[in-house]
Amino acid sequence: MRSGAFKEITGITIYVEANEEDVRWDENFPGWNNDNKVVYGDNWINVKFYTESNSLLKEMVVLKHQVIRYPYYKDYCDEQYRYLWLGFDLNGDGNIDSIPATSPIDISATVIYQKEFLCVQDGHRAGAEADCLNDQICFACGIVLSEKLGHDYKAVVTPPTCTKNGYITHTCSRCADSYTDSEIVAPGHHDYKTVVTAPTCTAEGYTTHTCSRCGDTYTDSETEALGHNYKAVVTAPTCTTKGYTTHICNRCGDTYTDSITAALGHKPGAEADCQKHQTCTVCGKVLAGKLGHDYVAVVTDPTCTEKGYTTHTCSRCGDTYTDSEVEALDHDYAAVVTDPTCTEVGYTTHTCSRCGDTYTDSEVDALGHKPGAEADCLNDQDCTVCGEVLVGKLGHDYAAVVTDPTCTEKGYTTYTCSRCGDTYTDSETEALGHKPSEWIVDAEPAPGVVGSKHIECAICGEKLETAVIEALPVETEPETETSLETEAPTESDPKQEDPKGSNGCFGVVNADVFCLIILMSFASLLFMKRRKENY
Repeated sequence: MRSGAFKEITGITIYVEANEEDVRWDENFPGWNNDNKVVYGDNWINVKFYTESNSLLKEMVVLKHQVIRYPYYKDYCDEQYRYLWLGFDLNGDGNIDSIPATSPIDISATVIYQKEFLCVQDGHRAGAEADCLNDQICFACGIVLSEKLGHDYKAVVTPPTCTKNGYITHTCSRCADSYTDSEIVAPGHHDYKTVVTAPTCTAEGYTTHTCSRCGDTYTDSETEALGHNYKAVVTAPTCTTKGYTTHICNRCGDTYTDSITAALGHKPGAEADCQKHQTCTVCGKVLAGKLGHDYVAVVTDPTCTEKGYTTHTCSRCGDTYTDSEVEALDHDYAAVVTDPTCTEVGYTTHTCSRCGDTYTDSEVDALGHKPGAEADCLNDQDCTVCGEVLVGKLGHDYAAVVTDPTCTEKGYTTYTCSRCGDTYTDSETEALGHKPSEWIVDAEPAPGVVGSKHIECAICGEKLETAVIEALPVETEPETETSLETEAPTESDPKQEDPKGSNGCFGVVNADVFCLIILMSFASLLFMKRRKENY
């Protein structure tokens, strides 16, 4: 019965065959909650009393030898009758019966009343007030108390529409009865305004033409329906329910489901204990009922102010209750004197040797602080006697100076304390780096003389690179023609044996000039090529 099987059942009576077991009170036991009742043994009977309309007035479960105390039911009135309580009917014959003091069987009795018109003793009971067509009467005896009032008509004009005539409606202010007269002739034509209704997934679009005066309407310009545009939403399975995919149209909300997956089944949580069930960690369903307590007794001796007692603690869950109290012992105080300090008064402390309870008396005024050196940026002003901080350290008062970055050096901010000079830096910014310029000519080249050039930083002017500019070619005087023809060598002139001379050229003097011309021409061509590359 304690497994939770009756958890959702309310308003019942539970009968237990054996009544020998002493059942401990349990607020979660279904016999004590949900308006239920538990009856032990077979010596009990049910006693029920009903009203004249067969509604349950009172129900009780009593022992067979227990006296039945039936309810006293007061007289009452409704709108037409007074009901006088006479007693109870046991056998259903409509007559008053005596309720037995005890009974070996279940009892069911119904209230018996005598009813009479209220107006006999208390005057007439006025019914609904008189209106245009009806008198006010006594709903107990039917006598007319006020005659009908007749109609009180008010006129409302309904103007004509395009095709229908107008009229005047006369309506009673009391009962809303109405009639019409005074017809007003209609103009006979419509003033249409158009409203376009866009197509939906399943319905065609169209244009509605409505008369602004009379509301007459017709439609045209139909367009085809759009059809559904479904988006899928997956619902995961739970312990006991299947998963599925829901397809929802993002235009009209139409929906259908598919892709059904099986339920996951329960995932058991912590095992059941004295007061808690084992439940599914996913959905919380109870899988195993709680176990109940297993108490172990521990004696707590009395103290000076507290009574002694025995504590009964459950070995499984720690639930506890106490009994077997013993009177407290009272205090046994010893005195200790505490001298005054700079800020604290002196006093005498009385402490109980058994429990440590304490109280103080015999106070002496505090001595007051003796200030040390004044506070600065890093140091408090302390009392020279007790060391307590009298004035907190002031802290640094930094002023910031920003140093901008250069091409090769980082930028930073320097903070310096205006009181003590302490300093530190932060907020570093990276060096800017050099910004190279174009080539700058320092010395133009000349014939036979090299020039120079450099690249420098456009920000700080530092030279970053230097280079040589090739010399210009040397211009030479045109030479007179020299006959290459020589006389035939003779045996007496050894220099004429070799036409090229000793230097490998055509003659000693002419050969030197010829070689120089060739070398200068080659150098000039090379210089012009390099100058073209540099510029």
